[in-house]
Amino acid sequence: MTRLTNAPLLVADIGGTNTRIALAHVDQDETRALHVELHNLVILPTASFDTPEAVFSSYLSATTGEKPQRAVIAAAAPVVEDNIQLVDYPWSFSGDSMKKALKMQDVQIMNDFAAIACAIPHLSDDQFFQIGGGQKVASGPAVVVGPGTGLGMAALTPLDDKWKIFSSEGGNICFAPTNRLEFEVMEIIKQQHPRVSVERLLSGQGLVALYRALAHLDKMPPASLTPEEITRKALENSDQTCTKTLDLFSALLGRFASDMALVFNATGGIYLAGGILPRIEDYFRNSGFRDSFESKGRLTYVKAIPTYQILEQQPALIGAAAWAVSPALYHEDM
Repeated sequence: MTRLTNAPLLVADIGGTNTRIALAHVDQDETRALHVELHNLVILPTASFDTPEAVFSSYLSATTGEKPQRAVIAAAAPVVEDNIQLVDYPWSFSGDSMKKALKMQDVQIMNDFAAIACAIPHLSDDQFFQIGGGQKVASGPAVVVGPGTGLGMAALTPLDDKWKIFSSEGGNICFAPTNRLEFEVMEIIKQQHPRVSVERLLSGQGLVALYRALAHLDKMPPASLTPEEITRKALENSDQTCTKTLDLFSALLGRFASDMALVFNATGGIYLAGGILPRIEDYFRNSGFRDSFESKGRLTYVKAIPTYQILEQQPALIGAAAWAVSPALYHEDM
């Protein structure tokens, strides 16, 4: 085992709800697989700080021992050159501005789901749970999707002796209903959001939108429920509309995942991340997700594509560390 980090590396994952920060050390074994150790992990509400610089300054001031001189920050946003503008929270920054603010030698920024994609080759089999059948092709492209505050996605494919990572904002493509119920739900949501993206349905606020639309169709006055309350009531089976919401959510996620499998010909598998699925884990695994995933008409080959839930709790931090210390494993452009 060879240590690739002489000094700790600061890794972070900034989302619209939470910001995760840790110090990382990375080792590489004889198979070139990376092993990332995370220390001093904190999970902070993003809204509890005025600026991203304030988050990291607070973290570093509370950290004892050797201070990191390098950082990799994954964020829930597209990276345009060296700039980040969060999609679901009013923060913007660049790697250069953060380097100056934190007085570091180097600060790199990347998309959060690109970071998760970077982690996939370095996670062990027991860090995934397969939902349904299928067998991955080692040389095939793979896709990562995940509902949380928004709907993230990225893809990866082996190319020569490296991995090529594709960042994407595919969660913001337009939603296309396939039956009367979905059409009626979309028409209700369009009253508030004229352009209905998939993310409008497959996210925390998407759960709320689905719940309110289904309540309206059932001629029931919707309660003012949070995403957490909707999932809790569905798991308790104490509210029929909440149960319908989770059923529809799971089916729609299955269809979106299989759409992305077709886009990328993802014979290397579909990997599920995001903050919502761990809260509904058992329910989701027994939902209509996989049936919806496989329902692709004459394109029956998707039935051979496996779907995995990522069990590792901090895949974006692991992927950010892997990408930073081992450029020999990844093509530079994303």
